[in-house]
Amino acid sequence: MAMNTYLMRKQWMSLGDDFVFNSTEEDGEGVAFTVDNKILHLRETYYMGDADGNTLYKIMERNIPNHRVVIYDDDEEKVAVVRKRGDGTYWAHVDDERDLFVSGDVESGDMTFSNVGGLNVARMTDAWLFAIGDMKQIDIRADQEDSLILAVTVACQYLAGDEGDDDDDDEEQIGLGAILFASAYLLRNAWLSIGDDFVINKIGGEDVGWYVNHKALRLRQYYHLENEDGDTILKIRERVAPRHRMIIEDPDGEKVAVVRKRG
Repeated sequence: MAMNTYLMRKQWMSLGDDFVFNSTEEDGEGVAFTVDNKILHLRETYYMGDADGNTLYKIMERNIPNHRVVIYDDDEEKVAVVRKRGDGTYWAHVDDERDLFVSGDVESGDMTFSNVGGLNVARMTDAWLFAIGDMKQIDIRADQEDSLILAVTVACQYLAGDEGDDDDDDEEQIGLGAILFASAYLLRNAWLSIGDDFVINKIGGEDVGWYVNHKALRLRQYYHLENEDGDTILKIRERVAPRHRMIIEDPDGEKVAVVRKRG
């Protein structure tokens, strides 16, 4: 059976950075797929695209009710749910017939992929086809979906530090979690470092709820609270005289609230 081969650097395990899957063209330097880590999201989120910049998959962490990585297509349709099982192997649930099972030392990048019939369909090993240092080689059977297997590779790598579990995923709990946290928000401790822009993240639904844009060029502290589309919802500005207050105004400059610290 013919195989399609891809290369990637061992440093791909350093999550938080963008990286690429190289094709075997141009002596292993041709770009086949790109993976873009969206660091503004509270949950780890990656966008996997082809060499032309077209988004193929969104690979997103899910914490409720169990730690999983969910793979969506460009239309936000769920393609696969990847989990680490109690025995240390990985299961990418696609549609029963196309499910993938992964075994091996994922943290070191030595992995074997098999289908529901137990046939090995892909493997990751140290690169041997090209004399390029610090590279891993991924060989995929030509009758498989290369991009999906590579997306599952990213998901497994992210789950490598989990203990693993064999719990059933309760779809009602997943839906309930989205409802319970639909209007709940989180922000990082670092937001207290006044002078920087930051985001207020949503727990349920889309990750980024609001952007806070600090207007650092003004003499008084001045912030714009913006939605995901960049529209200003509220202006928050400091007032010094006659007493120190924070004034909240709408986009037209109409006062909405005055905030003070009481004695």
